[in-house]
Amino acid sequence: MGGIAGIRVPYIDFEKAGIHYPVVNMKFDLRSQLIMNDSLTVKTIINYSKKVRLIFEYDIFNQKFELISKAATTLAFVKKETHKTCYSS
Repeated sequence: MGGIAGIRVPYIDFEKAGIHYPVVNMKFDLRSQLIMNDSLTVKTIINYSKKVRLIFEYDIFNQKFELISKAATTLAFVKKETHKTCYSS
């Protein structure tokens, strides 16, 4: 069951409630190359920003556990029918 950490609500329940959360921003900082067939380890940190945004930060390591990339994605909670943010002031 996939859910958002700390909220413990499955993603499907957000969808059923008419709430979508598209990616509105994506950032990658490539520090080193990945070699074909390398295994990756991805450490994900969830940060909350205001009421309508959710930020995921990623540290990506190669199989030697060397940091090869940092990344972040920002999701915005929007109403399915209107595509306007939820809980906006």
